[in-house]
Amino acid sequence: MSKDSDNIKELRQKLVDAIPHMMAYARSRVGHRDEANDLVQEALEKILRRIPRMKTDVNLVAYGIRAVRNAHLDRWRSQRRLTELTEDEIAERCLETGSSSEMVEALQAYGKLEERCQILLGLVAEGQRYVDISRILEMTEGAVAGAISRCRSYLVKLIRGEV
Repeated sequence: MSKDSDNIKELRQKLVDAIPHMMAYARSRVGHRDEANDLVQEALEKILRRIPRMKTDVNLVAYGIRAVRNAHLDRWRSQRRLTELTEDEIAERCLETGSSSEMVEALQAYGKLEERCQILLGLVAEGQRYVDISRILEMTEGAVAGAISRCRSYLVKLIRGEV
């Protein structure tokens, strides 16, 4: 076997190992198992096309999560949800469906968080333990705990209108 085919095999195995992390992230973003499966499938297809050009030291967990996020954003853009509705319209629709005003405010505040905080809080909301999040994002458990604490504090400030 050639070195290139060995590298491709190694990358494919790393990608297989990353799938549970990609699924966890996808479920935290969409909340529905079937839709999460579809997002991961789309991301895997794109990654597999790029594998021959990748270096073997790439972090495929992080790369996979980013690919899932991009697939999710692409879906939203293709459905024109992001460009058609303003924050006020989203809030109005939430209220029409029976969501409490507190929930609407929390969702709006969550949308203002930086991506890293959305990822961290999304994984926590899904029920992931800090030790699992640390493995998924390749951070120490202490760094995860500190980052989540800061993200929660900032989210509370956003909800209260202090920021």
